[in-house]
Amino acid sequence: MTYSQKKSLISHYSHSTIYNYIAIGSTYRLERKRVMVEEKVTVKLKGGLQARPAALFVQEANRFQSTIHLQKNESVVNAKSIMGIMSLAAAHDDELLLKINGPDEQEAFKHLRAYLENEK
Repeated sequence: MTYSQKKSLISHYSHSTIYNYIAIGSTYRLERKRVMVEEKVTVKLKGGLQARPAALFVQEANRFQSTIHLQKNESVVNAKSIMGIMSLAAAHDDELLLKINGPDEQEAFKHLRAYLENEK
Protein backbone atom coordinates (compact mmCIF):
# COMPACT_ATOMS: atom_id res chain seq x y z
CA MET A 1 0.00 0.00 0.00
CA THR A 2 1.51 3.31 -1.03
CA TYR A 3 1.54 6.45 1.06
CA SER A 4 -1.04 8.14 -1.20
CA GLN A 5 -3.36 5.14 -0.87
CA LYS A 6 -3.04 5.26 2.93
CA LYS A 7 -3.63 8.99 2.93
CA SER A 8 -6.80 8.67 0.86
CA LEU A 9 -8.14 5.99 3.19
CA ILE A 10 -7.35 8.04 6.29
CA SER A 11 -9.43 10.92 4.92
CA HIS A 12 -12.53 8.70 4.98
CA TYR A 13 -13.37 8.50 8.67
CA SER A 14 -16.33 9.42 10.80
CA HIS A 15 -16.07 12.17 13.39
CA SER A 16 -15.81 9.60 16.19
CA THR A 17 -13.30 7.16 14.68
CA ILE A 18 -9.73 7.57 13.51
CA TYR A 19 -8.06 4.91 11.40
CA ASN A 20 -4.41 4.16 12.17
CA TYR A 21 -2.10 2.10 10.00
CA ILE A 22 0.27 -0.30 11.70
CA ALA A 23 3.17 -1.62 9.65
CA ILE A 24 3.61 -5.40 9.87
CA GLY A 25 6.54 -6.32 7.66
CA SER A 26 5.68 -5.04 4.21
CA THR A 27 1.89 -5.02 4.86
CA TYR A 28 -0.34 -2.63 6.73
CA ARG A 29 -3.14 -3.36 9.14
CA LEU A 30 -5.98 -0.91 9.60
CA GLU A 31 -6.84 -0.19 13.22
CA ARG A 32 -9.73 1.91 14.48
CA LYS A 33 -9.22 4.18 17.45
CA ARG A 34 -12.15 5.77 19.26
CA VAL A 35 -12.04 9.46 20.05
CA MET A 36 -14.37 11.59 22.08
CA VAL A 37 -17.46 13.37 20.84
CA GLU A 38 -17.02 17.08 21.41
CA GLU A 39 -19.62 19.58 20.26
CA LYS A 40 -21.14 22.90 21.29
CA VAL A 41 -24.73 22.93 22.50
CA THR A 42 -26.98 25.83 23.44
CA VAL A 43 -28.96 25.65 26.68
CA LYS A 44 -32.61 26.21 25.75
CA LEU A 45 -34.08 25.34 29.15
CA LYS A 46 -36.17 28.35 30.27
CA GLY A 47 -34.46 28.71 33.63
CA GLY A 48 -31.08 27.55 32.39
CA LEU A 49 -29.25 24.65 33.98
CA GLN A 50 -30.11 25.53 37.58
CA ALA A 51 -31.42 23.49 40.55
CA ARG A 52 -33.99 20.93 39.34
CA PRO A 53 -32.93 20.91 35.65
CA ALA A 54 -29.30 20.47 36.78
CA ALA A 55 -30.26 17.55 39.03
CA LEU A 56 -32.19 15.90 36.20
CA PHE A 57 -29.26 16.44 33.81
CA VAL A 58 -26.86 14.75 36.27
CA GLN A 59 -29.34 11.89 36.67
CA GLU A 60 -29.48 11.43 32.88
CA ALA A 61 -25.67 11.67 32.54
CA ASN A 62 -25.23 8.95 35.16
CA ARG A 63 -27.21 6.51 32.99
CA PHE A 64 -24.21 6.25 30.65
CA GLN A 65 -20.83 4.55 31.10
CA SER A 66 -18.92 7.23 29.19
CA THR A 67 -17.04 10.04 30.88
CA ILE A 68 -19.00 13.24 30.35
CA HIS A 69 -17.77 16.81 30.82
CA LEU A 70 -19.34 20.21 30.25
CA GLN A 71 -17.30 23.31 29.55
CA LYS A 72 -18.36 26.94 29.84
CA ASN A 73 -15.60 29.40 28.98
CA GLU A 74 -12.54 27.99 30.80
CA SER A 75 -14.51 26.02 33.42
CA VAL A 76 -14.65 22.27 32.75
CA VAL A 77 -16.76 20.15 35.08
CA ASN A 78 -17.77 16.51 35.45
CA ALA A 79 -21.33 16.33 34.12
CA LYS A 80 -22.10 13.54 36.58
CA SER A 81 -21.55 15.88 39.54
CA ILE A 82 -24.36 18.15 40.73
CA MET A 83 -21.86 20.54 42.35
CA GLY A 84 -19.91 20.78 39.10
CA ILE A 85 -23.01 21.50 37.02
CA MET A 86 -24.28 24.09 39.51
CA SER A 87 -20.89 25.84 39.52
CA LEU A 88 -21.23 26.53 35.78
CA ALA A 89 -24.30 28.72 36.39
CA ALA A 90 -25.44 28.05 32.81
CA ALA A 91 -28.30 30.36 31.89
CA HIS A 92 -30.82 30.22 29.02
CA ASP A 93 -29.05 30.60 25.64
CA ASP A 94 -25.57 29.97 27.09
CA GLU A 95 -23.30 27.93 24.85
CA LEU A 96 -21.60 24.91 26.44
CA LEU A 97 -19.09 22.43 25.08
CA LEU A 98 -20.28 18.87 25.68
CA LYS A 99 -17.42 16.33 25.76
CA ILE A 100 -18.17 12.62 25.92
CA ASN A 101 -15.73 9.72 25.73
CA GLY A 102 -16.61 6.05 26.12
CA PRO A 103 -18.42 3.05 24.73
CA ASP A 104 -21.86 4.70 24.56
CA GLU A 105 -20.72 8.22 23.62
CA GLN A 106 -22.94 8.59 20.55
CA GLU A 107 -26.11 7.62 22.40
CA ALA A 108 -25.16 9.77 25.41
CA PHE A 109 -24.45 12.77 23.20
CA LYS A 110 -27.78 12.55 21.38
CA HIS A 111 -29.69 12.14 24.62
CA LEU A 112 -27.94 14.89 26.60
CA ARG A 113 -27.95 17.37 23.70
CA ALA A 114 -31.71 16.82 23.32
CA TYR A 115 -32.15 17.47 27.06
CA LEU A 116 -30.17 20.73 27.00
CA GLU A 117 -31.80 22.02 23.82
CA ASN A 118 -35.34 21.26 24.99
CA GLU A 119 -37.29 24.47 25.58
CA LYS A 120 -39.45 23.18 28.45
